[in-house]
Amino acid sequence: MTANTPALPQVVSRAEWLAARKALLIKEKDLTPAGSQPPPGGWPHEGFGVSAFLRDGDRVFHTYSMYARGGDVLMGTYNWLDLTALGRQENWEQPPGRSDGPAMSWLRRHDRYDR
Repeated sequence: MTANTPALPQVVSRAEWLAARKALLIKEKDLTPAGSQPPPGGWPHEGFGVSAFLRDGDRVFHTYSMYARGGDVLMGTYNWLDLTALGRQENWEQPPGRSDGPAMSWLRRHDRYDR
């Protein structure tokens, strides 16, 4: 190896990799704030999410997931609303009473507007 070539990670058995992955997921779950967990019974509406996959021959790996507030950066509407004086007008914002209802109650799918 040259000085500029990074060292390759050690190759481990499938069982070792799965055990390490399980330990990491348990640690991540313990460190995840309670507010980001789905409420009992699940989320009250359909949610936005992004997943990334990697295919290697016949194998497919789920390499990344993002959901809930993590996807806001991909939706330009929220970035613009965050720049305005009134913001998103969600019910958690201060001062109280700024919102018209629960989070994203103003959002309508293209086929769900009253006609």
